[in-house]
Amino acid sequence: MEFEVQTKVSEVLSENKNRSPIRLRYAAEVAVFRSKYGGLEDVRARLSLSRRQLCQLLMVDPSAWTRWVTDESKVPPHVYKLLEFYLSDRPSSPNSELQWRKLTNEMREIHTKLEKRHSQVLWILWAAGALIAVLFLILFRK
Repeated sequence: MEFEVQTKVSEVLSENKNRSPIRLRYAAEVAVFRSKYGGLEDVRARLSLSRRQLCQLLMVDPSAWTRWVTDESKVPPHVYKLLEFYLSDRPSSPNSELQWRKLTNEMREIHTKLEKRHSQVLWILWAAGALIAVLFLILFRK
């Protein structure tokens, strides 16, 4: 396994000679992640999430996920970092699994409440804009 990771990292370094040192480090970290966890769909399966759920968790559009799955070289390095965080946080015992599911459900509830609040705010802004337009028409009517 260690030799495999070193081989992947050396391949990444040889392919990307014109990149800055920080970009090379990111590419090496991505290579290590891929050798450790597999591809994006493997990670999604390991997290037991649907594509839609994972996209919501990562706060990306599902079309981005589709693009990334077809060409994993296009995935931004920070996405791998987030996925690694979610994978490392996965529970190992049944009690932890229940806590994980509870937290995930709480996150979904919070997300739903935020979406509802967002639509309410948009409606209020629309109503305020309409009111301003009516007042403008009344005040500046000839």
